[in-house]
Amino acid sequence: MVRVWWVPTAIFCAALASALTLPQAGALAEERLRLVPHFFQGETLRYHYDLRTETTSQSSGPIVNPESSHALKLTVNALVRLDVLRVEVESDAGAPRVRLRATYEKSVVDAQTDAFDPGQPDLQDQYRKLEGRSIEFTLQPGGSVSDIAGLEEILPNEAAANSVRGWLAGLTQGAELPRGGIAVGQKWSAERPVETAPLTGLVWKAESTYLRNEACHPGASSANPASAATSAVESCAIILTRFRIDARHVPRDPTPAEYRRNGLRTFGKWTGTGESLTAISLRTGFVLSVTQSGTEDMDVTIASATATARMRYAGKIKTQSQINLVPAAPATER
Repeated sequence: MVRVWWVPTAIFCAALASALTLPQAGALAEERLRLVPHFFQGETLRYHYDLRTETTSQSSGPIVNPESSHALKLTVNALVRLDVLRVEVESDAGAPRVRLRATYEKSVVDAQTDAFDPGQPDLQDQYRKLEGRSIEFTLQPGGSVSDIAGLEEILPNEAAANSVRGWLAGLTQGAELPRGGIAVGQKWSAERPVETAPLTGLVWKAESTYLRNEACHPGASSANPASAATSAVESCAIILTRFRIDARHVPRDPTPAEYRRNGLRTFGKWTGTGESLTAISLRTGFVLSVTQSGTEDMDVTIASATATARMRYAGKIKTQSQINLVPAAPATER
């Protein structure tokens, strides 16, 4: 029997970009801010990343492994260095196109299951391989991440690779806000296909609100307590995003093309909700912190085209994640 472990798609939806709509008419008529990240070639940033997931699942099929895991707890703790390789300014004076290199300076992983499962990918080994390795990607003017190089060599497991793609996008939310700028109290929406589910037609819908401005208090200051005092003099835009999976446009046969090519059919349901709170520097446009939580429930059946063999997978994934910009040490400490 094929064992299926999906890395939750809700973990990193702080960057549900790609399809930002126009601001709602009810936005407050205040001065609008354009929080575009100000990248400079040769610049270096560091982000601290914590992820915790709890997965409970059950599966059934023609071959059942009685030792199959029904619970997985995964914790990932990483320190990532971002080097700005190239900045290309667009002629229309919009956000630039930026080429970045992400290097995993630290990657500590702990995965606990309630039973040994030889069919489960070795997630600990997958994430440990990240330490000391680099990937490159391009941040497009609209905020999307493209041209990722080197990821497949480090993480051949597609689920783990998808999670990395997602959090890279989460660092660039400042580039994904409405082009006309935002004002306190303004609301806007976004939607994006759920790309990792074995069902087509599912869409993540997000509703964001620019709550307020407040003194920046990056959570990463715990790694450098002396930075807390200096961070208080900087102001941040606080943005709340609530998101959910919308299944209204799921077709009668939601089987993805890849499954069809292999003579399979898929059906079932996939739901999810969550929210994130993002702090973006008013001075630099950089994301200083993203706190996110989410839950996904799935009950999916994968069957042969003749329906003579099928496997059902049902599960629930709870996630919590935190991304923080690590304050640069004062010059005297370098």
